[in-house]
Amino acid sequence: MKDYLRQTWQAFLDDDPSERDVAAFVSARLGAHFQIETEMYGVAHPANTQRIDAICTLYGDSSFSFGLEFKTPKAMRKNFESVLNQAHTYTMTSWRGFGQLPVFLAPDPSDVLDPVVLANSASPAAYRHKDSYFVGSVQMTNDLGVCLMANNRAVWTELGGVSDYGKAFVSARQRTGDQYHAYKASWRDLHVVELRVNGQDHHHKIYGKTKEQAIERAREYDKRLIKDVAS
Repeated sequence: MKDYLRQTWQAFLDDDPSERDVAAFVSARLGAHFQIETEMYGVAHPANTQRIDAICTLYGDSSFSFGLEFKTPKAMRKNFESVLNQAHTYTMTSWRGFGQLPVFLAPDPSDVLDPVVLANSASPAAYRHKDSYFVGSVQMTNDLGVCLMANNRAVWTELGGVSDYGKAFVSARQRTGDQYHAYKASWRDLHVVELRVNGQDHHHKIYGKTKEQAIERAREYDKRLIKDVAS
């Protein structure tokens, strides 16, 4: 029996669903293939906390993970450039337990935006952000089921699984372990280096006569600590 997923999805979007409804629709299809963890937190430079709607990990392959951000059709139509800017920030975020990840938007912008509006909004934002390369989208198809698409190429499909391109695409963005660095200054030029590597917490207090000197010393400690933990 033919699966009219594409038509069902488009009719669903035409009814102007809520973000929760979009998440439920997409998660119902992806849940059979991925472990989905919702409302995940991470840190983007300079130490700004970010929250993404979900992070998905392929069953049987913990190295294949990606971020997932849901939007309503109305939100995308209102300011798609803002949506793309947010997704770009998420690709630069170190997510707890995952590191940096590619990010996929649902729905696919082309499903809800006029082609002219899409081109005019996306091009300037993508030009500013070289890492927009790591922003993809979720597409619904009749033949392949749910597809994760990036740069006009399939990363993963419900029918075919992970593509060769998908393996390279995801691994290029991921960083092993949960890594978080922060340098904090006080009025006494006290800098605290907080480094988290592969689930281990390390805290060091670094002093310097000037902030610049303290930061340089902190960076040297950072390098040595990473080497010690890795050995």
